[in-house]
Amino acid sequence: MGFLSLLRSRKSGFVLEGDESSSARSSGSVAPSTELEGAAYVCSACKTRSFRSSGRPLKVFFYEELKAATNDFGFCNYMADAEGGHVFRGVLEGGEVVAVRVISDASVFQSRKQLLGRIRSSNIVRLVGYCDEGDDRKFLVYDFICNGSLEWHLTVLTRNAMGWSIRKSIAVGIAKGLLYLHSYSIAHRNLRSRNVLLTHDYTPVVSKLFLYLSQTPLLIFHVDSYSAPEHFRGHAVDEKNDIFSYGVILLELITSRKAMEDSSQRLLTEWASPLLRDFDRQKLVDPELGCDDNNTYELVTMMSIASLCLSEDPLERPSADKVNVRELECLIAFLNIVPDLEPARRGL
Repeated sequence: MGFLSLLRSRKSGFVLEGDESSSARSSGSVAPSTELEGAAYVCSACKTRSFRSSGRPLKVFFYEELKAATNDFGFCNYMADAEGGHVFRGVLEGGEVVAVRVISDASVFQSRKQLLGRIRSSNIVRLVGYCDEGDDRKFLVYDFICNGSLEWHLTVLTRNAMGWSIRKSIAVGIAKGLLYLHSYSIAHRNLRSRNVLLTHDYTPVVSKLFLYLSQTPLLIFHVDSYSAPEHFRGHAVDEKNDIFSYGVILLELITSRKAMEDSSQRLLTEWASPLLRDFDRQKLVDPELGCDDNNTYELVTMMSIASLCLSEDPLERPSADKVNVRELECLIAFLNIVPDLEPARRGL
């Protein structure tokens, strides 16, 4: 408990700075969508072509172009349901693979296009273009992230396929994505391990954003195993709910357990809370991770951060720009992040 108390007492003193968020904040606005031209990115593992590493302006697609790319929005190209529409896999004429989302609500289409089109973070899904040819032909076109979701890797694939170093990197990447959003007063409000996509180099890319300015109160009536306690009581969802959800994902990375067990319907947070309180590393940590004494500090660090993020009182949860970098430095040393200035909080 001494380590957690120390972390809690110092949590407001340091800042997690990300490359994209710090450079964008210095100019006072999110990077514009017309900034740079660039070549397509090609995954070295699966050879999927995408726009992920480019700074291209938003492309205006024709309906017939997207229809051809998705095989007439065929069943074989169907990927998932999203808020307000279906998502299809598409292959453009140039070979780039994209995710095409059907939008039925004009206001949702406009708000997503305006906000997502201005976001520049390697840890947030990238909008590459759109189609707007009338009420029944509104589409948003995203980068296709080629290596599945974090949930899939943790629960379907062999658990030990992702070692501790990879899980550390994923935890940091998700935090950087949240920092980028929260620094511009944008709450994700839908953070789940199934909505964190992975590249083949295990870079996490946060997707399926509700994307509302956090100054706007929002009641979401669907609650699940990632929802903060106040959400169950009918309170509006905001950035603090994102932080709670992030804490649940940290538990998933540490334990290799689902956020809710299929058989017992027991919440992971319910099972883990007493173990976090007692710092019972032996029972909490997945033994197949292969962690040894050299990883003790890293494990305790992540357990401490998870415990803070899962605090019952939302005011006790750290904000994304106040995650304690001194305690996280063992996780992010490779990123060479310098925690010296608190980012200014600006709206769009």
